[in-house]
Amino acid sequence: MKRFISIAFLLCLVVSLQAQEVYTTKNIPKVHLQDKTRYACNPAGILSAEACDDIDRMLYALEQQTGIETVVAVVPSIGQEDCFDFSHRLLNEWGVGKKKKNNGLVILLVTDQRCIQFYTGYGLEGDLPDA
Repeated sequence: MKRFISIAFLLCLVVSLQAQEVYTTKNIPKVHLQDKTRYACNPAGILSAEACDDIDRMLYALEQQTGIETVVAVVPSIGQEDCFDFSHRLLNEWGVGKKKKNNGLVILLVTDQRCIQFYTGYGLEGDLPDA
């Protein structure tokens, strides 16, 4: 009986450690607002540091060449939220893009929903429409 209780306790502990943090637009780190040369938000470490550095370099070059501001958010879970709505709120709350041009782009990857969402500001819809 003691062995069964020990195994059950161990399983509960493992399951609780495996629980994913659910990210919201309020608790996801705003890396680009803190450092204008960082574009990849990867709080759970899903991407490697090298991949984040490569993304940061590419998106910095894109912004310098075209003025398009792009951020990438990679999270394990946003709960039951819709990816489209979440990325829309990220664009607005983070202020992605130039205000007068409204030329921001949010790329959201949510692993538990197997979702990749591109959300564009109105100024980019001619070049990169939502559809």
